[in-house]
Amino acid sequence: MESRKDNALSKKARVGIVLISLILLAFHSGCSNPQATPELKTNYEVDPLFREIYVHLGGEEVLGPAISPAIQQGDLTIQYMETCKMVHNPEAPLVQRFSLAPLGKELGYFESAISPPRDPSILYVDGHTIFPDFIPLYEELGARWVGKPLTEGYQHLIRNRYEQHFENVGFYIMNGSAEVHLLPYGVMACDENCSDGDFGDATFGIQAFIDPVFREYVNNHGAAFTGYVLTDAFINDQGMWEQILENVVLVADSSNNAQSVRLKPLADKLYLKSDPTESNTTNTNSYYYPTEGDFGYEIPADFFEYLNLHGGLGTSGPPVAQVSSLGNNLVHQCYSNLCLTYDPRANEGGRVRPEPLGYAYKQLFYKEQYQVTPTPETEDLPGWPSTPVSLITTETWNGVDDAPAPDHTNETQLPAGIKETPAPNEADFGASTSRAITFRIWEQFPVLGTGQVQEIGIAAMVNKQPLEGLPVDLTLSLPGDVDQFYFMPATSNDGESTLALPPINAPNGTIIPYLLCVQLNEGEKICLENSFIIWNFP
Repeated sequence: MESRKDNALSKKARVGIVLISLILLAFHSGCSNPQATPELKTNYEVDPLFREIYVHLGGEEVLGPAISPAIQQGDLTIQYMETCKMVHNPEAPLVQRFSLAPLGKELGYFESAISPPRDPSILYVDGHTIFPDFIPLYEELGARWVGKPLTEGYQHLIRNRYEQHFENVGFYIMNGSAEVHLLPYGVMACDENCSDGDFGDATFGIQAFIDPVFREYVNNHGAAFTGYVLTDAFINDQGMWEQILENVVLVADSSNNAQSVRLKPLADKLYLKSDPTESNTTNTNSYYYPTEGDFGYEIPADFFEYLNLHGGLGTSGPPVAQVSSLGNNLVHQCYSNLCLTYDPRANEGGRVRPEPLGYAYKQLFYKEQYQVTPTPETEDLPGWPSTPVSLITTETWNGVDDAPAPDHTNETQLPAGIKETPAPNEADFGASTSRAITFRIWEQFPVLGTGQVQEIGIAAMVNKQPLEGLPVDLTLSLPGDVDQFYFMPATSNDGESTLALPPINAPNGTIIPYLLCVQLNEGEKICLENSFIIWNFP
């Protein structure tokens, strides 16, 4: 998931060169959608012990499929569904023998209780309000099964939806939709006992777990403040221990020094605009923070109250900008370590949230490695190479010409009719020779500002020599579940094909996945995927 940039970043001429986890897909003539959702891989039935309760709560339509077998844990029997963990305790009183485990609490979601809202029509339960869109499903399932609310309802900008967390299940609704669903608590909480699968809009997209040195900090502040982790912990360029979360970046002096954990300053790293200071207006609805004598920044009362609940300005750092519009009726203000947004649609008490800066930071600065090896399920697919894909790395360089060649190869037959341009004094190997083909894809701006022109490119090499004449196509996944398809120019004599895209208008934090496919032999394509992120830095 990724972002965009203003002219400050464009001055850096940043080019993201991505050596990808190859999706070696075999597409046959007439096959239309290269991004079709994979079929869910689950081999489990709902255990007869839980079947009646499962059906009572809505069955697969509400709870999702079973993703684990029934498991015995002492006297308890448990089974994971996509959205929850069902528990049977034969020693409990009869009406309490079946329950849902408090996965929301286990996953670290909580916020401090708020005062009862002034509007009596707002449903207020155990210190939190229930987001209006969630009330029908909350009442249908019943408070006993849902559990107490842990947070207010809030808009997640990256996932383009409203979410609210409860003790046992979580709710979400996609922007523009009328359907409320449960969050995949079971998927997140389960371990190797559970099946893998694609859960569509439900997934969090979380790939790592909180590092032990940061666990106490997140537990104290709550995952609703920090967001979930986006990467494993790593040693950064300054030799500190670092982990990227959705809303903040955590650093510590070392991997075993929990006392040194703090938020990493992001304002300079992400080119957050520094507004001129202003004189104190003595606005009673804001707190004035002086920086230069009688000049400084006004912090809205709602923002100031939220910051005080999470360590104050000592945690967020001082403001670096005045309050400004973020679009979609949102306003925000940035501080040296994080940004806050105010959403008037949310219930009173839940309108202020951290902005998910971690996605932009990860896209710009994080370097990660993946090992991609065909699984038994994929080895049998037509077109899947018999040789495992080699180690893939993700890097960002300041230019293309001096970029190291990617180690992203698979042994395959050189396609008929495709020209391999030989090096000087080197013979043309011909179309029938088996070669290790290397692909490299890039986007000019890993983080793209609205109105900027994005350029997508691919290079194809065989034995470090360019491949000319390969047909290339590109599929962009745009907001609103719209796939935009483009035919790119065939690879030129330098083995490259590039395409400039029309400007993309999308809210901050919108991830734009794309799929580049190269036609090899008839009926076979090699497709490589990556993404960039829309971000208009304030």
